[in-house]
Amino acid sequence: MSDKALSLLEIMGLKDLSEILDNFYQISSCIAYLMDGDGFVVARPCLSGQHLDVKQSFQRSVNIAGCEPFFVCVVSQKTAVNQNQVPPKIQALLDSLTSRLQFEVAAKLPSKGVEFSFEQDLLPLKQILQVSSMAVGWSNIETGEIEYINPSFEQMFGYCHSDIPTLVQWFEKAFPDEVYRQTVLLPYYENSLEAQKRGDLTKKTSLVVACKDGSLRHVELTVTYMGCRRLVSYIDVTDYFNIQERLQVSARLLEMVAKGSKLKDIMLALVEQVQSELPGSICSVLMVDGSQRLRSYVAPNLPNSYLKAIDGVAVGPSIGSCGTAVYRKERVVVENIYDSELWQNFTHLADLAGVKSCWSDPIIASSGEVLGTFAIYYPYPSVPTEQHLELIDFASNLASVAIENRRGQQALEKRANFDHLTGLSNRGHFFESAEQTLETLIVDKTPYCMIMLDIDHFKQINDRFGHRAGDKVLIQVAGIMLDTVEDVNLVGRIGGEEFAIMLIDVDQQKAFEIAEQIRIAVEAQKVPITDEQAVSVTISAGIAQCHEHSESAISIDRLFGRADEALYQAKSLGRNRVKVFSKNNVTE
Repeated sequence: MSDKALSLLEIMGLKDLSEILDNFYQISSCIAYLMDGDGFVVARPCLSGQHLDVKQSFQRSVNIAGCEPFFVCVVSQKTAVNQNQVPPKIQALLDSLTSRLQFEVAAKLPSKGVEFSFEQDLLPLKQILQVSSMAVGWSNIETGEIEYINPSFEQMFGYCHSDIPTLVQWFEKAFPDEVYRQTVLLPYYENSLEAQKRGDLTKKTSLVVACKDGSLRHVELTVTYMGCRRLVSYIDVTDYFNIQERLQVSARLLEMVAKGSKLKDIMLALVEQVQSELPGSICSVLMVDGSQRLRSYVAPNLPNSYLKAIDGVAVGPSIGSCGTAVYRKERVVVENIYDSELWQNFTHLADLAGVKSCWSDPIIASSGEVLGTFAIYYPYPSVPTEQHLELIDFASNLASVAIENRRGQQALEKRANFDHLTGLSNRGHFFESAEQTLETLIVDKTPYCMIMLDIDHFKQINDRFGHRAGDKVLIQVAGIMLDTVEDVNLVGRIGGEEFAIMLIDVDQQKAFEIAEQIRIAVEAQKVPITDEQAVSVTISAGIAQCHEHSESAISIDRLFGRADEALYQAKSLGRNRVKVFSKNNVTE
């Protein structure tokens, strides 16, 4: 080999040099670059995100046997009065980066016999790391001891040096999941050791670290080997990770909304996402009904006793966190329930739930209507951070989208399936629902009856008083039917003035009594047409039963035909009466 000195780029390569400068920037937040002996920039950082616009920098000449002289340059944020007066911090930075480069270059030129001592550069390196915002520490490869961690490391993870004196203890505490430790952490650690033996002194990866308080941090980790030391730096990317995950969750939930998934399933997925981001939190979604009362909806980790106790509570100015949030239409943060006037009358409920703090955000529709609340509880007094507030905003906004979308779907379904005037099922929806119900009733051999009703002489009402008067008659007759028939049964408007009722688990006699009750109620009432005029109306009805005597089940269409035949008989006999279909004859 020739004794001619090589240039820095020939020894290290631009990529390796840029990585060293990037790592330096991450640790110190200062930009450094390298120049050759002629004053040309040969390497600069890539990750700083800043254009290298040098107004003033301080230089250090580096001379290594076998390498052409080069300069280490650190950019100063302040203009010095005298270039020769190097600020102490810049001096320390130059010392540290020069030492690192001496080591790296020496490792590439082992035959040159360059001596490098990590120990002699510990003091300036520690001085930098003590004030660095990046979490950094190093361990001894030979002994496995952790020799140093800086204050930012302690702040990020919560562990002090005495908690983790060795790598083994750090691995066990920071990566308590044995499967994760064996399949992710240790393979990376072993691969980095093998790479170090091959001369690849820097390795990066992403890991999830368990902090002392039990929370998890996603970090970007960089390992650099310097002699027998393993220098590790950590960049906290938890917020970035959470944002990315939140975007994915948002996309998934919006997809559920678009596909018409059940609203409860969407709210449950939302609650579980927030709870996963905030370990120890307990979340709930409450809805607000038409009478301004809270209704328990989704809260998988709150006890049923608590949910039953708050269900139906009226909103108000001092009704816990959620009731107050709805009343004020703004977020309510209660850091300690037992010190809050809002919870003064509800501390027994907090005892049921085992919670001591509650922050509630109103779920507000685009119209301004409050639809419900999204709440975060903790079993101890707690103050929300900016992350908490961003997360609760995210949750309440997404909940609003889901609820409004579901309401819109329900409105469309109602428009498609229900008569806009009376609110009863329209013809198509009535027979579709009746057909679905029939499938179950046939299996169980449950009796059911069909009632067909018709408003007598309805055309004369329209002709004499106008269609608005006719609409009022239709609405009043529909209301009487709904008031008389139980909710489990089906009531529909089949045509202009024709109605149908399907009565489940009801025989001919009971159906006759129900039809008579409706007929009598209609006859007894007068429908106001104007402020001074009202009209009396009557109805005729026909009834048919499935499973009559020993007969097997018949179809909805056939049952409808029989009821219609009985209705025809009622009308032909003078109207204002009820007839029951029989296979032998139509009876009264």
